[in-house]
Formats: sequence, C-alpha cells, structure tokens
Amino acid sequence: MKPDPSNTGFVSDPVLELLPFREAQQVRVLNRRGSVALLTLWTQTENVLRQLQDLGVDLKVDTTPLAAASQFYGQGMPLLLRNLLFNPQLRTVIVVGADISGSGAALEAVFHKGVEPGEQFGSPMYRICDTDYWLDPALTPEVLKTWQGKIVRPGGMAEERKGYRVTKLAQVWPEIESYFRPCALPKQVSKRVRIELQEVSLKYLPSHAAMHDVQAASVLEAWHALLHRTARFGQPGVVGDGSLRRELGPVRAVITQPAMPSQAALADSPIPPALIDQYVRSIHLAIEAGGGEAEQAVEHEVSYTYGDILRRGNFFPAAIAALRRRETFHFSLWAHHEAEPHRAKPCWIAVTVTRNGDAIDLTARFRAHNLSQAWVPNVCQLVAVQQYLGTECGLAIGRIVVDSLSLTLRPENPIVAAAMNGGTRPQSTGTLAQWKQLVNAVDDWAAAQQLELHAIDGFHAEDVLAKATRELAGGAYHAITFPLLLGMAIACRASG
Repeated sequence: MKPDPSNTGFVSDPVLELLPFREAQQVRVLNRRGSVALLTLWTQTENVLRQLQDLGVDLKVDTTPLAAASQFYGQGMPLLLRNLLFNPQLRTVIVVGADISGSGAALEAVFHKGVEPGEQFGSPMYRICDTDYWLDPALTPEVLKTWQGKIVRPGGMAEERKGYRVTKLAQVWPEIESYFRPCALPKQVSKRVRIELQEVSLKYLPSHAAMHDVQAASVLEAWHALLHRTARFGQPGVVGDGSLRRELGPVRAVITQPAMPSQAALADSPIPPALIDQYVRSIHLAIEAGGGEAEQAVEHEVSYTYGDILRRGNFFPAAIAALRRRETFHFSLWAHHEAEPHRAKPCWIAVTVTRNGDAIDLTARFRAHNLSQAWVPNVCQLVAVQQYLGTECGLAIGRIVVDSLSLTLRPENPIVAAAMNGGTRPQSTGTLAQWKQLVNAVDDWAAAQQLELHAIDGFHAEDVLAKATRELAGGAYHAITFPLLLGMAIACRASG
C-alpha cells in the first residue's frame, strides 16, 4: 500500500543530502551526506557532542558520518518520523540520553514491533505497540516500512543522581563506536517520502471526569456553561433509537444567586417558557395539595412528577421542621418511589437542604440529565422548592448545587445549536400561516396517535417531540427550526 497521495508523496533526488522536513531549527546539522543521526532525548545535544569529542569522534562537517543531532521532547515523535521518511539515506539512528518519558523506547518499538490501528478521543489513530504513544492516521504501517534504517539504543546509559538522570557515553562506547568510524557513504537508491503534518480532528476533547464543575450566578448562565463543557468534552455515543448524543459526567453546577429566569432572559433563551411553567407547576400543585395519602395525589396522567413524589414522601413539612431545628435534611426521591414498582424510575434521586447561617442551601442529585431540554426546567423546580422553604422558614435564598451523574446532549438539537451560537432562540423562517399550519399538523398527528395534548407535560414532551419530528418534518418547515417550533406547539397545547 502506497502512501495517500493527498498528504504524502515520493520525491526523487539523485544525491540525497540531509534536509530536515519538519522543525529544521531544532536539528543540529553536521555532514549533510552522513548516514548516522544522533538522538539525545531529554539530554542537551551539546552535552552529548562534547562527550563524543572527548572520545575522539570526528565531527568535521565534511568527513564525519554523523549527519545530524537533535533532542526529542515535546511530543516530537510524529515530527522525527517524518524527517526520517524524508531522509532515507539515514541508515542508523543512535538513541542516547535521558529517556525520562519513555520516548526512546517508543521510537525503537515503532520499527521493531510496529503500530496498530485504534481510536483516541473518537478519532482513528495508530498506537505504537506495547506503548501509550499514539501517531496520527498518516503514519500508517505501510508508510513506516519505507524507512529501511535501524534504531540503536545502547544500554546502561542512565543512572539516578539526586533525582536527575546523567548520561555517560563512555559506559556504552564499545556498543556504538563502530558507527562513528570513517566509512564509505551508502549508495543513494531510496526516495524521499514526504508526509505533511496532519491536524487530527478529535470528536471530543480529553478531560478528567473529576474536573467538571461550573459555577455561575444564574440558572441560564450555569446552563450555558454546561452546554459548552458537554459539547467540548462529552464523549459521543448512540442511544436506543440510533441517534447520536454526547455524554459527560459526573458534573456539578453551583448556582450562587438562584432565581426564576426573568421573562427578558427567557426571551433571549431557546428554552420555551411554557415548558418551564409545566415543570414548576408540578411543584406548586404538590405544595397546594399538602402531604398525606395517595388519594390526595395531584392528578397527572403521567408515570410520575417530582412534585408528586415530594408530596407523597411528606418532604415539605419534614424539611421545614428540620430547618427550624437548624438541622440538615436529606430526602431520597428514589427510595420513596420504589414502593410503586410499576412507575418509571425518577432521574432526580435525592435532595438535601441545609441551613447556612440565615440562608437555605439546596443540593440535588440526578442520575441522568437531559441537558438539551430538562436541565433548565428541573433547576427551576429546585428554585421553586428553595423559595417555598425559605418563605416558610424566614430564611434567605442561598446556593443551589446540582450534581448530575450523567449529562446527555443531542448535538443536532436546535436548542443546543442556538445556545452555542450566541444563546438566542433560532428564528423561524416561516410565516404566521406556516405556524398555524404546524399547530394544525400537531393536532392531526396527536389525534392519529390517540394522544391528548393537554395530558402531555414536560416529563414526556421530549419523547413526543422526537417522534413527531421524525414523522412530521418536511419541506414546509425549515430543517433547523422545525423541531423547536413543534416543541413549542406541544408545550402551548399542553398548557391549554
């Protein structure tokens, strides 16, 4: 297999002289027609050359077999390999110096063990066998085989001294002396292989899971920070219906001044206000209904609402009593929901309320969180809970902390696209007539599915939205704005 002509090529040259293809300023050139290269790894090149002089090695530019010397650090493997491929007259690379990062051993493994295909951060790459070093896709096994030289790594060169590794060439001189003797230069029969440096396109950026914490003053500011974080660092995956998503977790968001988003803020947000109203309404209904037996449950034609779970577990009176006693109160939505196994498992699994001086802090944990649609309405529910408890206990509003074990994001969601491109709702390209046509289409589709739109609340709207989008999207509506418009239509219908 020949190198891909789009980024590689064979270059003929009747007399090959050393010509560094990449990072020439980092290469100490001696005899351009030499056949030996010296790689000093993390040891200063001048230090090694002085030792060679002390050992009587000829370093004159017109007679030494040494073509060049260079160090090797700062992820220099791809650059060095490109220089070797472009200079096939280099028959020997002598590797000496402090191998602090294992790069010398990795270079040897490239030509002794080879490379194997793999994936790094969602993009195809090549891994050097038995190492943790990765190479870009242009450095294929077939391309690397075109260099016919050898790597020489003399042993016993490094010793520990006060935490530093010290190179002593005299210790290994018998192993490498023959490569520095005057000899006839090899016949130039090979061709240069030119491989342009590729910029690898990663599907997601590397990160440490424990580092994903954000802090913001408001709900929407925290949401925008999470959108940005998940879009950049979330790992791609496929959900049950075959659609793509990004997932990041665990993630903590700290909101220092929690409050319901203002109408002005929502006007510049892609989140439909009606959807937020639906979620918050379940909390208000639960507060109005009070605690008690199941027959007092808020009437919802859904598997559950968070407000109903809180009400059935007597959360509000118990939390108020604990706060008045200056105690921290923990409540498990999961535990109170397990008594009814026929119901779907809640994503909001626990909440803790704490009295912090004269303010109330609230911490909520979610096992899974849909960042596109559910995160903002869920946090607005927390704001409603915190505000009610604060009013009942005469406490100021403190922080809200949201722990999400898993944040998911569908990249194609227009809400996400809008937030990542400035934070405003996508503007419809349709006319008022098209909007009315869309609302009628939603009504017709819901009737065919035997769905009562007034029974669709925020907890199931996304599933309805996804299905309706697949079945209704067509040329009459803009491809980007249609799902958002449909979601707003469902939300409007659901809220009466």
